[in-house]
Amino acid sequence: MSSLATTITELCREMKALEAEASRFKEARLLFEMCGKKDKAQALNKSEKKMRKLILSFECVTSHLNEKRELEE
Repeated sequence: MSSLATTITELCREMKALEAEASRFKEARLLFEMCGKKDKAQALNKSEKKMRKLILSFECVTSHLNEKRELEE
């Protein structure tokens, strides 16, 4: 496997981990909202949004690297 393919694989692995973490934040946020703890829910919502933005960045980088890999092949 080329170093580019390895990098893409690692990025995908990290994206999946971030997705799982963002989902956990979402679940916790919903629980806090149901309990009426708005401050904690808002803090979790902010963290979840930051993670989602990071995931989108990872997706863009991964897409770019995939295109580069295809051109090299």
